[in-house]
Amino acid sequence: MNLRGRLFLILFATSTFFIVALYIISSSILLKGYEAIEDHQLNQNILRLQEIIANEQQHLMNTVNAWSVWDESYKFALNRNQEFYKVNFLVDSIFDVRFSEVIFYDLKGNIILAQDYDYQARKYISPSADKIKRAQEFWKLHLADKSGVTVSGLSCTGDYFDFFTMNPILKGSGKGPAAGYMLVFRRIDDELIKKFENIIKFKLKMVTLKDTPLKERQISFIKMENEVLGYVKLPGVMYKNTLLIEMTMPRSIYLFGKKTIGTYLGLISLAAYFLVFVLFIIFERAVIKRIAQLKKDLNEISQDHATVNRVNVIGKDEIGDLASNINSTLQVLDQKQMIINRSSKLTALGEMAASIAHEINSPLSVIGGYAVRMSKMIARHELDYNQLNIIAQKINNNVFRIDKIIKSLRVIARDSEQEEKALTTIGAIFEDVHSLCQAKLNLRNIKLDLSELNPHLSVNVRPIQLAQVFVNLINNSIDAVEGQENAWIKIRAFENESSIVIQVIDSGEPIIPDIVDRIMDPFFTTKEAGKGTGLGLPISKGMIEAHGGKLNLITHPHTCFEIVLPK
Repeated sequence: MNLRGRLFLILFATSTFFIVALYIISSSILLKGYEAIEDHQLNQNILRLQEIIANEQQHLMNTVNAWSVWDESYKFALNRNQEFYKVNFLVDSIFDVRFSEVIFYDLKGNIILAQDYDYQARKYISPSADKIKRAQEFWKLHLADKSGVTVSGLSCTGDYFDFFTMNPILKGSGKGPAAGYMLVFRRIDDELIKKFENIIKFKLKMVTLKDTPLKERQISFIKMENEVLGYVKLPGVMYKNTLLIEMTMPRSIYLFGKKTIGTYLGLISLAAYFLVFVLFIIFERAVIKRIAQLKKDLNEISQDHATVNRVNVIGKDEIGDLASNINSTLQVLDQKQMIINRSSKLTALGEMAASIAHEINSPLSVIGGYAVRMSKMIARHELDYNQLNIIAQKINNNVFRIDKIIKSLRVIARDSEQEEKALTTIGAIFEDVHSLCQAKLNLRNIKLDLSELNPHLSVNVRPIQLAQVFVNLINNSIDAVEGQENAWIKIRAFENESSIVIQVIDSGEPIIPDIVDRIMDPFFTTKEAGKGTGLGLPISKGMIEAHGGKLNLITHPHTCFEIVLPK
């Protein structure tokens, strides 16, 4: 009997037993289970809301921190340069970060700058006396007799609720010393509440403890027949009145359970668990065990240098046929992958051919010129041995230059599939890459910056594969900056606690977000038809991952492909 027949018999027997049990089993204990599910869902909603609020607060903290460690902010805190304020605190800038109020203090708590913004109306607002008073009280409450302290949380002023954060204004991109403090508020307005509601899918409202029937300052639920009011206490409140968010959630799970369960789903649950258990045992023996073995074989095949390259074929039903088809597919994929890898490497080498030919033609022209000059000297019987020695040395230097380019090309073009790992240096690998790419760089007037490449870093890799990855990334960068004025490519290599990091950065435009998620997909390319295969990055990614590393893409401020290898 095939798998379909077995499954049909199992489902038929289970359904028959379930129908018979429906007439003889009665209980209402599952209603409590629905209530437990509802309570879990309520808590999950509360946790989601707390996470959203924390993320919003963290986003404000990160933004203000970036502004407060800016050296221009430090200079403004020292000399009150109004030009800084006019240039940087534009309405559009404030609109983008959604600040509602910005206050600068000096180290003694004196207010240097206090400015309100209405980003919905996109205009400045003069701060009220109450807000100035609040800013002075805030200093006394949180920062008097303290230094270098960052304070953040929420506050309530009249009918308004705000996120706030206060950071020390530090020199040297955050290294200090401090010149004052920057206090920023972000209004929790209807628009922000609407944003929270779109994520949570429930109605929200900002309240204070005095506006609720709660007696204790904690998270609580008030359950009614059709809905639940959940109250979430917010952290870091500035004044005594504790801020809460009221979440109105329908009791859909409980009402559904109450309506559908009735009095007959008590003992039926025991029968259902029993049936699930029996169904699992039977299905596990007939199907799951074999599928698990199939999955195990596929996982082993996917590992680098796997000792197993085909799955075990067990049985003659659909799963057995599937295993046979997988083996046939793997065989075809192995052949196509070999063709694709070779095609991609030949394509990359082909793109360099023109520039390498140009690089070789230059020394050949020099050699030819000196040969003609020597012939004329011989014809005129004007042999100057010193001059001949100089000419011979220059010919020798140009021959060495050609030989170096050819050797580098032969190294990169070698088959790296069976190459063993070896301990080598970044500088040794990059020497051949540099020889091949320099011609293409010179031809397109692109500057290669190696000032931050540490050539002495040791890595345990397959050198040819890593060199092929370098060539591919540099060629991509050359295509990205070609035709750009003052184009440049920078190679960085450094180490941290656990990794060796190599970065290829170019001066081209950052990759747009729509392309970032697809850039590593096979056959996806942004180049013109006939110029790119869409295989270079996927193959490079696979080579790096086979070394236990990662190939990351960083898009800001410039495009940067980052190779991270384990030490």
